Amino acid sequence: MPMRHLGPFLVVACLGAAGMSPDGEFLLAETVRAASPLSASLNPAAFSSSVAGSWTGSLEYRDFQSDKRVTLPTTLEVTPTSDQSAVQFAYTYDDGPGKIVKEKALIRVPATGDQYIVKEEAGSETVYQIATATGFSGSEGGKLILGGPGTENKKPVEVRTTLEITPTSLSILRETRLPGEDSKFRHQYKFQRSPASPDKP
Repeated sequence: MPMRHLGPFLVVACLGAAGMSPDGEFLLAETVRAASPLSASLNPAAFSSSVAGSWTGSLEYRDFQSDKRVTLPTTLEVTPTSDQSAVQFAYTYDDGPGKIVKEKALIRVPATGDQYIVKEEAGSETVYQIATATGFSGSEGGKLILGGPGTENKKPVEVRTTLEITPTSLSILRETRLPGEDSKFRHQYKFQRSPASPDKP
């Protein structure tokens, strides 16, 4: 089944009927540029070093129609670009027998360290503000909180994404909140770092 995403924190549409548009494409939350003040700075090189590699795990998301949670086996390959200016996130989803879905995006943190910029394969670009950045003093990882406005299932929402990276694990949690309501779970990736290939250190 087709899916589109917004970089390492996929905005995955409902895989049930309520999440489909009339032409069969899944409806996705399109996040816009955040206008909130900046409050944190991330070391781009430390982020790239921490997240690069092969990851194996799952994507769990909340179905818009049933409100139930669905889990898909997922792998992720994170590779720095040749000029070291960004990292490529390449996802592979196992959506059932014969249904393998692949997606890619480029993630860039500018030298100022205050934004998390996602560029899709199709060319669209989304800018998230970094609200909190802890750790990332080397390649040992850290925690990021990204915030900003967006829309989900054609409704405006506030978006909060939390990335937690350790030498062996990666978690990406997305929560959304409708005006006047509490925050709700939207989706979460949980990965473990894959063992190095025999030809790699």
